[in-house]
Amino acid sequence: MAKLKLWIALLLPAVYISCSGIDDLIYDRHPELSEMQISASRVSPFDTVYASIEAKNPIDGILEYKWTVKNLGNGNSVNSAIDGPADLDSVRWIAPIAGGFYELKVTVSNTAKKSTAAKQIEVIVSDKPVVDLRKPVSGAYFTAGQSILIEARAEHVNGLSWVKAFIQDSLIGQSSQNTSGIYPFSALATNNMVGKTIVRIEAKTAFVEQAGADSVEIEIGGIIPGKNGHK
Repeated sequence: MAKLKLWIALLLPAVYISCSGIDDLIYDRHPELSEMQISASRVSPFDTVYASIEAKNPIDGILEYKWTVKNLGNGNSVNSAIDGPADLDSVRWIAPIAGGFYELKVTVSNTAKKSTAAKQIEVIVSDKPVVDLRKPVSGAYFTAGQSILIEARAEHVNGLSWVKAFIQDSLIGQSSQNTSGIYPFSALATNNMVGKTIVRIEAKTAFVEQAGADSVEIEIGGIIPGKNGHK
């Protein structure tokens, strides 16, 4: 009798495992994923990649999403570049300054199983500093006498020698800060700038002869005597 109880005790886990395995074979409980859609597979630093996935749950309950990004060159996680929530069915990823290949992966889980999908994205290596002119935006309107606030992000792996701000071809500000980061400038809109006006930021490092640059076109309106609150 004791031997029979021992055999039953040993047999029950095996039966449970076997039944569980058979259940997985005849009823796939993994979330069903479509192919991941991405806006671009080859981008420059600071570019935004939009990614999305469609998922169906074969069992009752909600689906959980987790997006991750890995640098395939060194295996490091770069999830900090994900812009916005990483627990939805879509995500935005800001390409980092370091060039190379990256894997954008999503893991979708239900209460039983999980499924994954991934895409490889190449960030193009740039010898020149990378410049992103954030303010003002293209098409912004200013009136003569109004202050124009300028904000740019400039980065290079070897640091920066200088960052310069121009309106048309006139230098309106320069910073000799030698670290990557955000650079603010300001200028006063004048009647000499009336019409379509180009705002440009340039950044240079000591190791590269050419400067990196970004520019936007804005509109400046003049002051008409007797109008615009002036006499």
